[in-house]
Amino acid sequence: ILFVNSIKAREQKELSSTRALMMSEKKEKLQDIVDSACAIVEQTESPEDAMAIIKSIRYGKNDSGYLWINNTDKPFSTMIMHPIAPQLDGKKLDNPKYNCAMGKQQNLFSAMVETVENGGDGFVPYDWPKPGIKDQLFPKLSYVKLVKKWNWIIGTGIYIDDIDQTMADIEAEIDKEITSQVLKMIGIIVFISLMIIA
Repeated sequence: ILFVNSIKAREQKELSSTRALMMSEKKEKLQDIVDSACAIVEQTESPEDAMAIIKSIRYGKNDSGYLWINNTDKPFSTMIMHPIAPQLDGKKLDNPKYNCAMGKQQNLFSAMVETVENGGDGFVPYDWPKPGIKDQLFPKLSYVKLVKKWNWIIGTGIYIDDIDQTMADIEAEIDKEITSQVLKMIGIIVFISLMIIA
């Protein structure tokens, strides 16, 4: 039992490290995308040209990743440009469905405004439905950055539930291997015991 507990403790430590590494890689990817977009925007002379550039940027599997622009108004931000949901352009983002951020039902876009006010950029975790899946929320992480030139927040986000699934798969595989090894050890002990008795 001590042997199994020791292996389990080591497994949890390794899983924690793996989770942290996967999250770090996702954060780095988000930050690189937004930083690159912001660098281009900073060199652009008109907001219309900047919006067109941001609107055209796609990344990820099937080019499903995109960037949006909202402003820093309070208490609720206004969407400047959303390439996937253009019906939001120019709208105040005060719908209760946006109250899903920071693990405390905070308005998602208000959380983004707070984040850039506290350091110019940062990550905002929230829960959001996936396209095509109704009535279920998934963990998502956005990175946002303030573009002072036009008082814009440029951001992008990705779902991070794949980390949980990957960790569960790894843990199940490790548990299976531990069980197999323990059964082998029990078999050996029983065999040796029978040999000694005989």
